[in-house]
Amino acid sequence: MDYKSRIRKICIAFVVMLVGLTFFSQTLADLRLPRVSLAFFETQAVGPEATLTGIVRHATVSTIFAPVEGTIIEIAPLGDSGPAETVLFTVHSDFSRLQELIDQANHEQYMISLNVTRVNQEIALEQQLMAQATQAPPPILMLSLMEYDLQLESNAQAIERAQADLAEQQHLFEQGLIPYVAVADRETTVAMLEQAREQLYTRRILAVENHAIQVEQQQEERERIIAQQIQSHQASISRLNMQLLVHAAETENVQQRINQLILQMAEGGFIEVYAETPYTVLEIMPGLTVGARVAEGQPVMITAVQDNNFVIEAAFAAQQDFISVGSNATIELTDNTINASVQRIFAQQGGLTAVMEVNSPLLLSGQALRVTIAGNRSFFSMAVPRSALREDNMGYYIMFVEAEERPFGMDYFAETFRAFNVIARDDDFVALGMNPPMPPPPAATAPIIVNSDLPITQGDRVRPVAGGDFIATR
Repeated sequence: MDYKSRIRKICIAFVVMLVGLTFFSQTLADLRLPRVSLAFFETQAVGPEATLTGIVRHATVSTIFAPVEGTIIEIAPLGDSGPAETVLFTVHSDFSRLQELIDQANHEQYMISLNVTRVNQEIALEQQLMAQATQAPPPILMLSLMEYDLQLESNAQAIERAQADLAEQQHLFEQGLIPYVAVADRETTVAMLEQAREQLYTRRILAVENHAIQVEQQQEERERIIAQQIQSHQASISRLNMQLLVHAAETENVQQRINQLILQMAEGGFIEVYAETPYTVLEIMPGLTVGARVAEGQPVMITAVQDNNFVIEAAFAAQQDFISVGSNATIELTDNTINASVQRIFAQQGGLTAVMEVNSPLLLSGQALRVTIAGNRSFFSMAVPRSALREDNMGYYIMFVEAEERPFGMDYFAETFRAFNVIARDDDFVALGMNPPMPPPPAATAPIIVNSDLPITQGDRVRPVAGGDFIATR
């Protein structure tokens, strides 16, 4: 019995050891699986985004014109850059033409002086009319009470006669010669005349009050008209003063032109056009090279001011209607990002173009950049953390976990889902939609892989964990 008992115990111990090794071998194998953190679809407020290609252009450009007629003997090449006071181009004119231009400028000065004289006369006239408007005497509104006074005098006489007649009738009634009806009739007549007198007094008082109101209204209307006239004259004077400022500027410009022409004659007919600010030549007008003839005022070139001010133009489709003036934009450089906002939107070539203004020394004109424009936040039912969104050469996808039972627990496998489109995204969440519309996928209720500590692909076994600092391999 002792031998059989020992054999039984050895067999039981062997079976237990075999089961333990089997269990722990699976556990050790699970420890080598990629660890993944999980999440589920939830309802979140997410802002829609659009990723566009933006083209950088200089914000401040200027057109340089030829100051005089002549021949170009020197011109800066396309793309040339330099500091302020650099010669952009040189024009040579003949002396006879320079003298004609000086005579023409002198005539312009004379005409401007005549216009200044005319404007000063108009200002004096407006000031005179404004003074007359304030000094004009107010109209007199007459009040006549003669009609009421005549009616009151007539009424007084009638009352006096009626009272005398009443006294006579009362005397006769006291003697018993007439009935009391005759006396009562005379009393009624006297009462009616006295009532008519009170009405006349009331109407006379109302007439005086109405006249006072009319006088006050007339004074207010007069003051309003005078104020309008003064305002009109002041506006005319302001407009004329502005004309004087314009003529003064014209006179100064003409005088500067005369001085330049005289200086050019003194220098043999050569005139140099300088850059007023640090510049870059963006465009030279067609046909304008050394030896070409230019007319006075003809555009020669377009330059950009090197002030680090740029505009970025990004075309987008009309369906992306969440993009509007004021939308936030993120401009991505190689190692930096620039925050901006949409300043204006215009139609171009069947689409729309958003324009952003940026001040940065990191930008170059003509550079193509990635621009992300965000819209207003809205609530979406299929939102996942942004780290759950993956991308490969086939586009965007997400991975979720499916569980399968095993003898000693559960196995978890990574599955891929692609039939969706990205509706909106922000720094934290991504909102997804079915593409095309279809019933909810298995991933809608299954746990979604947010991140992992090792790269994973379709069908890989994974080990879900509650959290952890993972390598950004997802």
